[in-house]
Amino acid sequence: MSQTITISIPENVYKRFQQVALNVQQPLEEVVIQSIQANLPPSLEDVPAEWQNEFSRFPKETNERLWQIAREELSPARWKRHKILLKKNQTEALTPREQKELQTLRDQVDWFMFRRSFALALLKWRGISITAPETSA
Repeated sequence: MSQTITISIPENVYKRFQQVALNVQQPLEEVVIQSIQANLPPSLEDVPAEWQNEFSRFPKETNERLWQIAREELSPARWKRHKILLKKNQTEALTPREQKELQTLRDQVDWFMFRRSFALALLKWRGISITAPETSA
């Protein structure tokens, strides 16, 4: 189901949409819809259910706090161990203990990367350049 809304946009934005539609050979409406979808903030619907409570707080966080989350690092020892187990898993069978350890490390890496990505997506949506950390909140 789709909804219709009418908005006024500046002429230069309209012309830009037209040019993109022409270049990608897509209907103007599709280009506008794709642009809107790509620029929406991240949604909790995209977050695994077991993480939604934690991530529901992110939109309320200050830019400074989101930068802190984005700058967090997984310990080098965990990264190294994760890499070692992944490589070993490609060439030989892991022991049951190593399999469990690898799964735990995968879960930690997934959590870590998802947190960083979600925080950076929110910062970007707020109009903040994510190529270099913001110095003030």
